[in-house]
Amino acid sequence: MREVLETGKKGAIKLSGINEITYVSKTGRDFSIQTTGYENMMLWSNDKSMFCIEPVNKLVKENNNIITPGTYDFLKPGETKKFEVDIIVR
Repeated sequence: MREVLETGKKGAIKLSGINEITYVSKTGRDFSIQTTGYENMMLWSNDKSMFCIEPVNKLVKENNNIITPGTYDFLKPGETKKFEVDIIVR
């Protein structure tokens, strides 16, 4: 958690190829996030009181806020893509 909070000041921890993550808390409020259709996850925080687990498809390079080829998937008319996020509270 300390690493997430420290890295959040500059960006995010990028988890390539991850589609499931489990958070285990000291208070016993554990949960898992499982995804379908997403290729990666990011962990980040901009405040000590919260953190974010974010499913993402593309991992943008540091300091690159520009939409560049390969950054996003563009669907043609009539094409579909399925994404799912399951949150399991234990």
